[in-house]
Amino acid sequence: MIEVSKGFAMKCYSYDPFLSDEQIKECGAEPLHDLKELFKCDIVSLHVPATPQTINSINEDLMSLMPENGVLVDAARSEVIDEDSVISIFQKRPDLGYISDVGFTKIDELREKIGAAQLKKQLIVTPKKMGAQTLESNVNAGLTAIKQISAYFKDGSTIHQVNGKAF
Repeated sequence: MIEVSKGFAMKCYSYDPFLSDEQIKECGAEPLHDLKELFKCDIVSLHVPATPQTINSINEDLMSLMPENGVLVDAARSEVIDEDSVISIFQKRPDLGYISDVGFTKIDELREKIGAAQLKKQLIVTPKKMGAQTLESNVNAGLTAIKQISAYFKDGSTIHQVNGKAF
């Protein structure tokens, strides 16, 4: 994401409580030390797992900090977004945008609250991710399986065996 952003001459910032400032700088971003600082950026792109600490953690309080015409990009998990907060903030801030490649379950409620025309301006949801269902990934999986089977018959290699010795 940082490489793509820099291609548009964007300044990149990162908040990650598990990385040191040096690690963040090595990735090409300026470190931030408070999640609220991140939401002062024009575009916030999320890349976090769904954990008890992150579920519904992106809420109206954070989104309200975004500048005019700010955009929230959820490339993480839909569970990290408090969808009720999105509905609420979109009613108050028609300038904000939300892009998601992981879906939005309350889209009908959002459409009802802000109208279909405004919904088209504020929300973009792409089809569900199907990275594992591409021609390239299927070919690669098949080739890997062939190599593993050949290695087993050639020299007994069980390096990728999942359940240990069965026989």
